[in-house]
Amino acid sequence: MFFYFLLQIISARGSLEDLYLVPPYVDGKGKSNVVNFLGDFSILSYGGNRHIKLGFIYPDTRGAIVYRNQVGTDKFVIDTKVNLNAVSKGQENNGMLIFFNKTDNVEFGSMYGIKLDTEFAVALDIKKGLEVVIKIFINNKEDSSKTFNFMRMMM
Repeated sequence: MFFYFLLQIISARGSLEDLYLVPPYVDGKGKSNVVNFLGDFSILSYGGNRHIKLGFIYPDTRGAIVYRNQVGTDKFVIDTKVNLNAVSKGQENNGMLIFFNKTDNVEFGSMYGIKLDTEFAVALDIKKGLEVVIKIFINNKEDSSKTFNFMRMMM
């Protein structure tokens, strides 16, 4: 039954590559069939620690991933890992934004690096030290805000 379901997905969508962003993330020419990469980014496609890095440690860098395919509104899952190891007390106003919108037309701007009318967004904003603020936006308005304080653990 599982293989029948898998074949139905492949025949309807063309391939599983159109559904997930998984290593190696891009083809041999550095292109992805799943997302558009914008701004400053690097991709480690092969080897032990495969990852996509958006933005860099120096100021005024920003990167983005915009999913090309429409995400259904019934149910979806996002797994992400945010690495705060490189954050020092001198760095602030770094972070990331996960947003959902009816268009894939994205421009850089002042709302956590993007300029668009956002239907729904979740922002992780790193303030001084390791203080992280999580904000929710609905139709471009902040709905709620909660602050979490993280302590750096030394091993």
